[in-house]
Amino acid sequence: MSFIMVGLLVSLIAWLVNRYFVINLGSAGLIAVAPILEEVLKTGGAVLLGADIFFVHAFFGAAEAVIDINTGAHSKSAGILSFLGHLLFGYLAAVAYHIANIWWALIAGIVVHILWNFSIVLLVSMRNKGDLQ
Repeated sequence: MSFIMVGLLVSLIAWLVNRYFVINLGSAGLIAVAPILEEVLKTGGAVLLGADIFFVHAFFGAAEAVIDINTGAHSKSAGILSFLGHLLFGYLAAVAYHIANIWWALIAGIVVHILWNFSIVLLVSMRNKGDLQ
């Protein structure tokens, strides 16, 4: 299956499920649940459906960027960071998959994605408190 079809499928599933967890858990859902869900969907979906891991991540990042750019304050910067983050996660997952296996690909993507989301939430919190201009 093409990376576009897989990317579209996993983007839709993640959007639906993430909404529930972010609404009910707030930042904890964004930091702890979303990275695990998204990395399992993107990397697992790519491997199971025969698509390129990196390009599925890139498509997903582009879809998330479009949503970010069209919602909320600082939307353009959020969209750019979202896209760049998913490129990074996809690169790490693809390299880990080719060097080792799907488990290392998932671990690499999940760990870096959690750290990324934690950093973004922390920066936004600091900016909102006035600690970061």
